[in-house]
Amino acid sequence: MNSLWPIVIGGILPALFWGITGIFQKQSATSATGSAV
Repeated sequence: MNSLWPIVIGGILPALFWGITGIFQKQSATSATGSAV
């Protein structure tokens, strides 16, 4: 069970972090272009 922690910390957490960051960037980009039009 302990051997799974490096995989979780090294793979899943960054994936979640970048996924959330990408969603926020996409929303901000969409709102920026929407207000500019």
